[in-house]
Amino acid sequence: MNDPVLFERFEAWLEPSPSVEDVDRAEFFSNGTIILDTNVLLSLYEYTESSRVEVLSALELAKGRLWMPYQVGLEFVRGRRRTLKDRKRALSNASSELNKKMMAARQAIFEARKIVSDQVEKYSRAPREVAVLRELASEAAVDESLAPYRDEFKRCLNTLKKEHGLALDSADADAQDPILVQVAQLYGAAVGMQPDDDTLRKRVDYATEFRFPNKIPPGFGDLGKGTPISDAGDFLLWEEMIHYERYSGDLITLKIGQRPQSSKIVFLPENTTYRRGRCVISLLQGLLPTRSRSLSHGSGRSFNVMRSKRGLRSWDCIALSRSLWCTSGKI
Repeated sequence: MNDPVLFERFEAWLEPSPSVEDVDRAEFFSNGTIILDTNVLLSLYEYTESSRVEVLSALELAKGRLWMPYQVGLEFVRGRRRTLKDRKRALSNASSELNKKMMAARQAIFEARKIVSDQVEKYSRAPREVAVLRELASEAAVDESLAPYRDEFKRCLNTLKKEHGLALDSADADAQDPILVQVAQLYGAAVGMQPDDDTLRKRVDYATEFRFPNKIPPGFGDLGKGTPISDAGDFLLWEEMIHYERYSGDLITLKIGQRPQSSKIVFLPENTTYRRGRCVISLLQGLLPTRSRSLSHGSGRSFNVMRSKRGLRSWDCIALSRSLWCTSGKI
């Protein structure tokens, strides 16, 4: 017996989360196509050299299952120098803020000393106690107490600067950009073709004129931040993932612009950090079931997207299919 129409129309909101024993998830980890968001790749320009090597080594394990949508490639190539500049600016700002915070901490101790000293003088008239407080929190004593914190904080920031291993102009000469070369080798021919102008125009108009004003994800929060094309970047990426070209061969003979056979997609989104030697992909917040349904309807088949929060070797993922559910596994 078929489900009532009401259930079918709104199943993304009504279906319970599948069990973690769901057998469908195994296909993702054994045969899924892996798509990295632009910021995951750009993060390679932010990491220290040792961290960068480890992440690239992890990606090497997934070589042959990676596919780069055209939108990701475009944003990646264009965003390299900006990422390097942003990193340099962020560390410079961090150094400045550190100095301000340490000075504020120093001043806060002096102000606290004055508050207590004033009360002691007012209510007990004990000059000896006041003198003890002033000696305890003298400028020299406070500076000596704060020095270990200040020195260690500065050491950490300086280490990040020294161990980066990339000059600001390393992204200027493409042939001399070591990261660009390594990423190109990882993907080989598995890079999407540029959409034609008519397709691009329709997708941008659909996103900026209908979806975004109605707050339909993905990417509606970017409306008004730049040009219509840049605002629609996230949506253009999703459209590529939905309307991919099926391919029946292996990746060794993959033609330029074609993508792998598997309809299972493991998508690693933005907001990457690096912790304890592994790439950590933070979870996107506020995903609505609308996105799940638009993927399913747009592609004409069940469509799954996973988002990792624990790196490329051992993943704890959230899968976006008919409903949102948690799963885990290994590639």
